Amino acid sequence: MSRLTATGDLSDGTSGILAIVPGSRRELIRDVVNLQENHNGGALRFGPDSMLFVSLGEDARACLETDSTLLYGVILRLDVRGLPDTPGPPNKALLAPPDNPWANSPSLNQRLVYLRGLRNPFRFTIDAPTGRLFIGDVGYETYEEVDIAPQGGLNFGWPFFEGTVPWVTTECGVPAPPGIVGPVYEYNRTQYCAVGCGAAIIGGVVIRPVAHSSVSFPASYDGQYLFSDYYEGFVWRLRDSLGTWVKAAPAPGQPNVIDWARGYKQASDYVLAGGEAVASSSRPSTRCPFEARRRCAMRCGTRRPCGWRSTTRSGAGCASSCPRPRRGRASIACRGTASTTRVAPCRPASTWPGWSSTER
Repeated sequence: MSRLTATGDLSDGTSGILAIVPGSRRELIRDVVNLQENHNGGALRFGPDSMLFVSLGEDARACLETDSTLLYGVILRLDVRGLPDTPGPPNKALLAPPDNPWANSPSLNQRLVYLRGLRNPFRFTIDAPTGRLFIGDVGYETYEEVDIAPQGGLNFGWPFFEGTVPWVTTECGVPAPPGIVGPVYEYNRTQYCAVGCGAAIIGGVVIRPVAHSSVSFPASYDGQYLFSDYYEGFVWRLRDSLGTWVKAAPAPGQPNVIDWARGYKQASDYVLAGGEAVASSSRPSTRCPFEARRRCAMRCGTRRPCGWRSTTRSGAGCASSCPRPRRGRASIACRGTASTTRVAPCRPASTWPGWSSTER
């Protein structure tokens, strides 16, 4: 993991004028050994405390997670504010916040760890009002799970549990640690196909409606959690029912009574824009619930559109071809995703299903 300095207008996602300053790379972490091509890096999120949270998979080697000094199957919490502005090698002592759970560990790696016991926390989000982490942890054979971390120092149980079901017993050579925290929600992937089939939870967003916005989610959605499955393509909505997370009641416009939305295979990133959820996918999507005034703004992208160029490649003309955003709903037609290294697929808002100029 590295920090790079970028130039350009970071406040305008449609400008297309972003560039990496040559020679500006400062490496933060470079000693996590990569053994497999999957379950490696995950997501980067800044919290309300200005700390940088980073999720790392267990590299498809379950027992590696049992040693948190190796940085497998963990979420890190890093303080990058004190790093020099110059390029340079890693300095983990500068990255470790003094209030991290294992801040006094003799291992510099372990001082960086905030949460552990995860298999592949590919995507997570931080709910700004509460500071809680909502984590989508990809299962192995049977269960996909949602974990919530109101604080650091928690162990979510992998590889000793898959979801709430025991998995490893003595195979890793160490016993299950005490105090394991179970998921707040899980679903059985075998309901879609046989054991071993493709299924992967993609952690989404916590909905926080925006006051006085004509395109925000309803107030009844406040605090609810959206997530999807990468291979099945559904989007589900969870709500907190007196401390137990359950699926929210069907909303008008859903494609069926089970799925809040359908058709989002290979969608990997979500961002709330003006109180609405926007999904980025490398495949077309066909169904989206437009309840009430068609508030859902999940766009249906084309396969590998020009707008998904990497900022390290040439071709700044890709983003410049986007139509200039209009007011209201149209203002997110070409807005980038949560990652600054991608520009979301650009489609005029007038082409979205259910668009009406009267809804601005």
